[in-house]
Amino acid sequence: MNWLTAAQECIAAGDKAVLVTVAEAKGSTPRESGAKMLVRERDIVTLRNLSLAGREFRDVPAAIDPGETASDLNLGTSILRHFIITTDFAERAIWLEPRE
Repeated sequence: MNWLTAAQECIAAGDKAVLVTVAEAKGSTPRESGAKMLVRERDIVTLRNLSLAGREFRDVPAAIDPGETASDLNLGTSILRHFIITTDFAERAIWLEPRE
């Protein structure tokens, strides 16, 4: 989905968002200089207790999808840095192995 289509969907849904343009990209980056992307507003919640791949975490901030299903959850690198991550994109699967 391109940023214009995403913006139109945000407007139609009444969601808040901001258009971001990458000013400069160095090294290995997911977007090149000049790339545009739409960043939607998300609610931040605190997960009091989180058990993930055998590890326990407390008071974890997480961003959630504002939709009715809240199907998207972003824990961020503060949690994921504790794991070795293996991803199978074809099967839409992810494995987390705790780091020592």
